[in-house]
Amino acid sequence: MSQELEIKIKVVSHDPVREALQECGGEFQSCVLEVNRLFDDMKGDLRKRGVALRIRGRKAIKGPEQYACLTYKGPAHGGYYKSREEHEVNVSDEASLLSILKNLGYRETFLFEKRRETWKLGDATVELDEVPNLGTFVEVEAPTRDEIDAICSRLHLDSRNAVEETYAGLLATNAADKTFSRMEVRFKP
Repeated sequence: MSQELEIKIKVVSHDPVREALQECGGEFQSCVLEVNRLFDDMKGDLRKRGVALRIRGRKAIKGPEQYACLTYKGPAHGGYYKSREEHEVNVSDEASLLSILKNLGYRETFLFEKRRETWKLGDATVELDEVPNLGTFVEVEAPTRDEIDAICSRLHLDSRNAVEETYAGLLATNAADKTFSRMEVRFKP
Protein backbone atom coordinates (compact mmCIF):
# COMPACT_ATOMS: atom_id res chain seq x y z
CA MET A 1 0.00 0.00 0.00
CA SER A 2 1.26 3.45 -0.90
CA GLN A 3 0.63 6.31 1.50
CA GLU A 4 1.07 9.97 0.58
CA LEU A 5 1.82 12.67 3.16
CA GLU A 6 1.66 16.28 2.05
CA ILE A 7 0.81 19.84 2.94
CA LYS A 8 -0.72 22.43 0.61
CA ILE A 9 -0.02 26.10 1.22
CA LYS A 10 -1.66 29.09 -0.46
CA VAL A 11 0.94 31.60 -1.72
CA VAL A 12 0.78 34.98 -3.42
CA SER A 13 3.49 34.09 -5.95
CA HIS A 14 5.67 31.14 -6.90
CA ASP A 15 8.70 33.35 -7.63
CA PRO A 16 10.17 33.46 -4.09
CA VAL A 17 9.58 29.71 -3.65
CA ARG A 18 11.26 28.95 -6.96
CA GLU A 19 14.26 31.10 -5.95
CA ALA A 20 14.49 29.34 -2.58
CA LEU A 21 14.30 25.95 -4.30
CA GLN A 22 17.22 26.89 -6.53
CA GLU A 23 19.23 28.16 -3.54
CA CYS A 24 18.53 24.90 -1.63
CA GLY A 25 19.66 22.69 -4.50
CA GLY A 26 16.20 21.74 -5.69
CA GLU A 27 16.08 19.99 -9.05
CA PHE A 28 13.50 21.09 -11.62
CA GLN A 29 11.63 18.09 -13.04
CA SER A 30 8.88 19.39 -15.32
CA CYS A 31 6.14 21.90 -15.95
CA VAL A 32 2.85 20.53 -17.25
CA LEU A 33 -0.74 21.47 -17.94
CA GLU A 34 -2.90 18.90 -16.19
CA VAL A 35 -6.47 18.01 -17.01
CA ASN A 36 -7.88 16.28 -13.93
CA ARG A 37 -11.05 14.24 -14.43
CA LEU A 38 -12.86 12.83 -11.39
CA PHE A 39 -15.25 9.91 -11.74
CA ASP A 40 -18.01 8.41 -9.66
CA ASP A 41 -20.78 5.88 -10.11
CA MET A 42 -24.35 6.98 -10.74
CA LYS A 43 -25.17 7.02 -7.00
CA GLY A 44 -22.10 9.07 -6.01
CA ASP A 45 -20.81 6.26 -3.78
CA LEU A 46 -17.12 7.12 -4.20
CA ARG A 47 -17.63 10.70 -3.06
CA LYS A 48 -19.80 9.56 -0.15
CA ARG A 49 -16.99 7.24 1.00
CA GLY A 50 -14.42 10.04 0.68
CA VAL A 51 -12.43 8.28 -2.02
CA ALA A 52 -11.44 9.53 -5.46
CA LEU A 53 -10.98 7.93 -8.87
CA ARG A 54 -9.10 10.27 -11.19
CA ILE A 55 -7.61 10.34 -14.65
CA ARG A 56 -4.94 13.02 -14.95
CA GLY A 57 -3.87 13.99 -18.45
CA ARG A 58 -0.55 15.84 -18.59
CA LYS A 59 0.72 17.96 -21.45
CA ALA A 60 4.37 18.96 -21.16
CA ILE A 61 5.04 22.71 -21.14
CA LYS A 62 8.71 22.30 -20.18
CA GLY A 63 10.49 19.03 -19.60
CA PRO A 64 9.90 15.48 -20.80
CA GLU A 65 6.64 14.26 -22.31
CA GLN A 66 4.25 12.90 -19.70
CA TYR A 67 1.85 9.98 -19.60
CA ALA A 68 -1.69 10.24 -18.36
CA CYS A 69 -2.28 8.42 -15.07
CA LEU A 70 -5.13 6.68 -13.30
CA THR A 71 -5.24 7.32 -9.55
CA TYR A 72 -7.19 5.88 -6.65
CA LYS A 73 -7.12 7.99 -3.45
CA GLY A 74 -8.50 6.68 -0.19
CA PRO A 75 -10.14 8.81 2.50
CA ALA A 76 -7.97 11.69 3.75
CA HIS A 77 -6.66 11.61 7.34
CA GLY A 78 -5.17 14.41 9.35
CA GLY A 79 -5.66 18.10 8.90
CA TYR A 80 -3.17 20.35 7.22
CA TYR A 81 -0.87 17.35 6.82
CA LYS A 82 -3.00 15.29 4.53
CA SER A 83 -2.33 11.57 4.60
CA ARG A 84 -4.19 9.12 2.43
CA GLU A 85 -3.78 5.84 0.63
CA GLU A 86 -2.85 6.39 -3.00
CA HIS A 87 -2.32 4.05 -5.95
CA GLU A 88 -1.31 5.43 -9.32
CA VAL A 89 -0.51 3.89 -12.69
CA ASN A 90 0.69 5.55 -15.89
CA VAL A 91 -1.54 5.07 -18.93
CA SER A 92 -0.43 5.42 -22.54
CA ASP A 93 -3.93 5.57 -24.03
CA GLU A 94 -6.07 8.07 -22.10
CA ALA A 95 -9.00 7.90 -24.55
CA SER A 96 -9.32 4.13 -24.15
CA LEU A 97 -9.17 4.42 -20.37
CA LEU A 98 -11.96 7.02 -20.44
CA SER A 99 -14.03 4.62 -22.52
CA ILE A 100 -13.34 1.71 -20.15
CA LEU A 101 -14.46 3.69 -17.10
CA LYS A 102 -17.63 4.88 -18.83
CA ASN A 103 -18.43 1.33 -19.94
CA LEU A 104 -18.00 0.16 -16.34
CA GLY A 105 -20.66 2.63 -15.23
CA TYR A 106 -18.50 5.49 -14.01
CA ARG A 107 -19.33 9.01 -15.08
CA GLU A 108 -17.12 12.07 -15.15
CA THR A 109 -18.36 14.38 -12.40
CA PHE A 110 -15.67 17.01 -12.37
CA LEU A 111 -12.93 18.34 -14.65
CA PHE A 112 -10.38 20.97 -13.72
CA GLU A 113 -7.13 22.17 -15.18
CA LYS A 114 -3.98 22.96 -13.28
CA ARG A 115 -0.51 24.19 -14.22
CA ARG A 116 2.05 22.27 -12.19
CA GLU A 117 5.77 22.77 -11.88
CA THR A 118 7.50 19.86 -10.12
CA TRP A 119 10.78 20.01 -8.21
CA LYS A 120 12.72 17.38 -6.23
CA LEU A 121 14.44 18.39 -2.99
CA GLY A 122 16.07 15.39 -1.36
CA ASP A 123 13.37 12.80 -0.65
CA ALA A 124 10.65 15.39 -1.08
CA THR A 125 8.59 16.54 -4.03
CA VAL A 126 7.66 20.22 -4.19
CA GLU A 127 4.95 21.25 -6.62
CA LEU A 128 4.08 24.78 -7.64
CA ASP A 129 0.42 24.77 -8.68
CA GLU A 130 -1.80 27.32 -10.37
CA VAL A 131 -5.52 26.56 -10.48
CA PRO A 132 -8.10 28.72 -12.29
CA ASN A 133 -10.45 30.56 -9.90
CA LEU A 134 -8.29 29.58 -6.90
CA GLY A 135 -4.80 31.01 -7.43
CA THR A 136 -1.33 29.70 -6.58
CA PHE A 137 -0.31 26.99 -4.13
CA VAL A 138 2.72 24.98 -3.10
CA GLU A 139 2.41 21.31 -2.21
CA VAL A 140 5.21 19.63 -0.28
CA GLU A 141 5.18 15.83 -0.13
CA ALA A 142 7.74 14.01 1.99
CA PRO A 143 8.00 10.81 4.09
CA THR A 144 7.44 12.54 7.47
CA ARG A 145 5.86 15.66 8.96
CA ASP A 146 9.25 16.74 10.32
CA GLU A 147 10.71 16.65 6.79
CA ILE A 148 7.75 18.61 5.45
CA ASP A 149 8.19 21.23 8.19
CA ALA A 150 11.94 21.49 7.51
CA ILE A 151 11.35 22.01 3.79
CA CYS A 152 8.63 24.59 4.43
CA SER A 153 11.06 26.46 6.65
CA ARG A 154 13.81 26.32 4.01
CA LEU A 155 11.38 27.61 1.37
CA HIS A 156 10.01 30.36 3.68
CA LEU A 157 6.49 28.93 3.52
CA ASP A 158 4.08 29.85 6.28
CA SER A 159 2.19 26.75 7.38
CA ARG A 160 -0.52 29.03 8.81
CA ASN A 161 -1.62 29.43 5.18
CA ALA A 162 -2.04 25.67 4.80
CA VAL A 163 -5.22 24.44 3.15
CA GLU A 164 -6.92 21.20 4.20
CA GLU A 165 -9.33 20.88 1.26
CA THR A 166 -8.51 19.35 -2.13
CA TYR A 167 -8.53 21.56 -5.24
CA ALA A 168 -11.75 19.86 -6.38
CA GLY A 169 -13.31 20.53 -2.98
CA LEU A 170 -12.25 24.18 -3.03
CA LEU A 171 -13.60 24.64 -6.56
CA ALA A 172 -16.88 22.94 -5.66
CA THR A 173 -17.25 25.14 -2.57
CA ASN A 174 -16.84 28.23 -4.74
CA ALA A 175 -19.25 26.97 -7.40
CA ALA A 176 -22.76 28.33 -7.75
CA ASP A 177 -24.12 24.82 -8.38
CA LYS A 178 -23.46 22.75 -5.23
CA THR A 179 -24.92 19.52 -6.63
CA PHE A 180 -21.53 18.38 -7.97
CA SER A 181 -23.40 16.57 -10.76
CA ARG A 182 -20.97 17.83 -13.45
CA MET A 183 -18.50 20.66 -13.15
CA GLU A 184 -15.69 21.96 -15.36
CA VAL A 185 -13.01 24.56 -14.54
CA ARG A 186 -10.47 25.53 -17.20
CA PHE A 187 -7.96 28.27 -17.84
CA LYS A 188 -9.28 31.03 -20.07
CA PRO A 189 -7.90 30.82 -23.63
